[in-house]
Amino acid sequence: MKLIMTGAMMALSATTAGAQGALTLACTGTVKDHILDSVEKVQTGVIVNFQARQITGLLAGWDARIDRIDDTSIAFSGISSKSRSPVLTDGGGGSIDRITGSLVANIFAWERGKTEPTTNYSVDLICKPAQRLF
Repeated sequence: MKLIMTGAMMALSATTAGAQGALTLACTGTVKDHILDSVEKVQTGVIVNFQARQITGLLAGWDARIDRIDDTSIAFSGISSKSRSPVLTDGGGGSIDRITGSLVANIFAWERGKTEPTTNYSVDLICKPAQRLF
């Protein structure tokens, strides 16, 4: 009985430690460009860093901060500090359903000083925890 309890406690500790570290997700789905009215199929790796409260990997050069985490979802938003252009600002937000793996987000860019976006993307992905190959 003591061995079973020790194993259960070790498993709980590993789960807790994993939730506090980073989780890599393998995601597949679509990115819709609303300006060009086009849809592209994508496969990407998304990293959810619980400790740093950051999500990376949605689109090149765009990171988001985690705004809220609960039992069923993770909400995120952000404005990129790594904008691809000195005259553009990137921003957006979305959520990850922790039960189904559904990740939805809207990401946009606009010229500084203007109100209409120059790019506007909808991201719709299904994500699963990734396993390292080596």
